[in-house]
Amino acid sequence: MKKRGFILDSIDDTEVAGFPAKHIRGEFRSAQYEGAYLSDTSVIFSDQGTVSVAISIDDARGGRELGDAVLAWIEVAGAPASLSDRPASPSKSFSIGEKIGRYIVYVATGAALIGIVRRRIQAAKTTKANLKDSFGR
Repeated sequence: MKKRGFILDSIDDTEVAGFPAKHIRGEFRSAQYEGAYLSDTSVIFSDQGTVSVAISIDDARGGRELGDAVLAWIEVAGAPASLSDRPASPSKSFSIGEKIGRYIVYVATGAALIGIVRRRIQAAKTTKANLKDSFGR
């Protein structure tokens, strides 16, 4: 089967056996095959770990409803994880490190520019001195 890529249909927040989960739906298509391979992936979150269940179904033989029967077999260790609705925010130490890194880049760029200007000035003085020596002025 020639590699053609994955076409994403949807990503939904859902629940599997009381555990929060992400449900990713999509399909794989191939130039050699007229149909598609339907793909259902559930990522289930617990405080002990993450369980990923991927089900690929030939669309000629069945539908997406087969995935629900497979998910009924899953037993997840641990308690359901509580996922935060807040967007991720950097820690204070990360912010300080980011600022230090940014200032180091500014200082290095400034030093490089000063060095370039000094070299140009020195080159101009040297050229001027060489011209004076050449013409005897």
